Amino acid sequence: MRVTAPQAELADVAKWVEKGLPSNPLYPVMMTMRFEAAGGRLTISGWDGDTALHAQLDADVKEEGVALLPGKFLAGVVGALRKSDLTIECSKGQGILTAPGVRVDIRPSDAGQWPKLPSAPAVAGTVDGPEFIRAYARIKPASVKPSEDEVNELSGVGSVRLVASDGELLMATTDRFRVGLESVPWTPVTDLGDALALVPTQAIERVRPFARGQLTLALPVNGAGTAGLSGAGREVVTKLSIPKSFPNVDRAVPQKIVASAHLEAAELVDAIRTVSMVNTKITRPVWLRFDGESVAVSANDLDSAEVRIDARLDGDAGHFEVPFRGYFLTDGLAQIEGAARIDFSGPRRPALIQSAEGGTYRYVVLPIGDPAKASAAA
Repeated sequence: MRVTAPQAELADVAKWVEKGLPSNPLYPVMMTMRFEAAGGRLTISGWDGDTALHAQLDADVKEEGVALLPGKFLAGVVGALRKSDLTIECSKGQGILTAPGVRVDIRPSDAGQWPKLPSAPAVAGTVDGPEFIRAYARIKPASVKPSEDEVNELSGVGSVRLVASDGELLMATTDRFRVGLESVPWTPVTDLGDALALVPTQAIERVRPFARGQLTLALPVNGAGTAGLSGAGREVVTKLSIPKSFPNVDRAVPQKIVASAHLEAAELVDAIRTVSMVNTKITRPVWLRFDGESVAVSANDLDSAEVRIDARLDGDAGHFEVPFRGYFLTDGLAQIEGAARIDFSGPRRPALIQSAEGGTYRYVVLPIGDPAKASAAA
């Protein structure tokens, strides 16, 4: 293999692929990047056992071929060089990287060690990249990985559920105590029907650097196997979690509303953060006490604090009080600019937070079921 490419472009894709390599790989080959030069293109691939990354760039291919090169070392060398054309040549177990005044010897690995990587399914559609990432960022706070003793039953927690149907891509996250819901327009490019996928959040994080235009999403019909996210010459193909390992978040959305609070999202965030300073642990309760025209936000641990802000309460509940983990509320409210509406289905039942102006963003949060126990917890 002998190929020449601009340093800036090669450094960009090499760094992106290298960041997806595992820090403690199960097999040494997972520390390498696969270079394939063919047809005027250079394709660089990496794999961590679950997610494969592929990046293409135009290149001057003198000799077609494949080489496995040390990922971290090569990305570091290429990134440190000045802007110029770089040439990589590999043959008979030897590799050389050259640039004007520079020669770096590289030891390639046996190309036969490279595994067969997962491929993307056939069901595909497109979304606007920036819009997709913004929607994901709004609901990401409601997603956390399960603990080690829960991983078998809750492997889907820590993923983003994507459901493509009727011109919409519905997105959902959950950590079992809160739910983030969003949607973006979806344009199918196949006639294979609806699609479902539980995509690990780390795979979507890999999409951020190239989500500047249209993204193509290849998703399975039944949620099994793999998903592919591609655009701008790059592709992420990842294994999926089993659909049944994701909680039924649709049931968590309140249906019967007993009271609705209308207030400024930023004001409530500031109030919660202020009173939370007296709590010795983030799991301690923050109380919201509504009287119809305002809400008293308070916390009582070693010390106590209270902040009152304007808040209109609609419904038949009259006076209403409910305890939450403060950061659960601030994570959801921080995604809203201006006025927010909080719909309550009861003092110990899920609450729904959304913009008072409407929109697609919704955030469901569970109150603390036993405040006394939460206050006493170590």
